[in-house]
Amino acid sequence: MTVPPWAPPADLGLSKFEIAPEGVFVRIFEGRHRDPLGSRRPAAYRFGCPPGLPEDRQFGVVYLAEDLETAFLEAVVRERYVGVPGELVLALDEIRSKEVALVATRGPLRLLDLTGTSYVRLRLPRAALEGSDHLPSQTISAALHAHPEAPDGILYPSRFGGGRTSNIAVYDRAVARLRCVARVRLERMRGLAAIRRKHRIIVAK
Repeated sequence: MTVPPWAPPADLGLSKFEIAPEGVFVRIFEGRHRDPLGSRRPAAYRFGCPPGLPEDRQFGVVYLAEDLETAFLEAVVRERYVGVPGELVLALDEIRSKEVALVATRGPLRLLDLTGTSYVRLRLPRAALEGSDHLPSQTISAALHAHPEAPDGILYPSRFGGGRTSNIAVYDRAVARLRCVARVRLERMRGLAAIRRKHRIIVAK
């Protein structure tokens, strides 16, 4: 998809977002990494840096999901289920290589909320935010990251949440406002077995 030239408005209408003390967001990451909140630079995936972005404008992104099911579908399963007629088989080594970070905030995050209809006010093409081609959303994210209001990140609907859950893309400049309250191996997470049964996913050596 080709993204038409887009200039963010002067007023982004940022929302203050804070994870309640009794609640957490979820991040699945490779267990070999020491820092569960480490970000990639240049960042990959939906709201990371587009290819060719000058080094002095590059940024990292930490992705958080609203619950374990959404995080598992986003970070592990993704679109591998497409065209699989029966059970989707995941390798045991892959599951064992991943850990789960339960994440809270140290204070409010200033996020651009794209979960509702704000894309209309912002004149953003909705398809650019939801498609499997990440270049359009990366281009938009780079413009947002460079905006004078310096947002901390983006709150957006999960492609795999069935319209019920959201994700947060936190720019590396705001990662200090996150805290990891627990770190658990994915295979030991309560609820994972039920999620696998629901989506007909098995794990094999």
